[in-house]
Amino acid sequence: MTDSNPQQPAPYGREPAKSDQPTPAYGQFAPPPYQQAAPPPYQQAAPPAYGAQPPAPYGQQPQQSYQGATVQDPGKTLGIIGLVLAFLISIAGLVVSIIALKKSKAAGFKNTPAKVGIFVSIIVSVLWIAGIIIVAIALVNLTNELQDACGNGQPTFVFNGVQQACPAVKQ
Repeated sequence: MTDSNPQQPAPYGREPAKSDQPTPAYGQFAPPPYQQAAPPPYQQAAPPAYGAQPPAPYGQQPQQSYQGATVQDPGKTLGIIGLVLAFLISIAGLVVSIIALKKSKAAGFKNTPAKVGIFVSIIVSVLWIAGIIIVAIALVNLTNELQDACGNGQPTFVFNGVQQACPAVKQ
């Protein structure tokens, strides 16, 4: 179907490269048939004058600003984390909030989430401690009532209007 014509041009309309150099033997390096232009030597820019803004990194547009870089509060994120932990694990929230407040004060910032986290942590810790004390007192009272009711040898006792059987205690 297709005849190969030696007079046809090379693909894409280019003439095949003709070289005046002989073909190298197998395994030997053959230099390219063309010479590539050497890149221009690297020229380093002069350093900026004293007080001038340094050049922008490659690929970024230089920023024109008249004010210094904005400094962010180093304890802001920790303050938020401390506030969340204050509700979940109050002691951890207290520690994280105190650390956040100290970091913010050292940088000269006010950290409201850290202050709220400290306050909430203290309140939740006090409530937990009060709850533990109340449950402990209730358990001691219940144990004393059970011992008084069943300690005299009776098989049943009345608790909140309901008759209960005394547990068997091995002696």
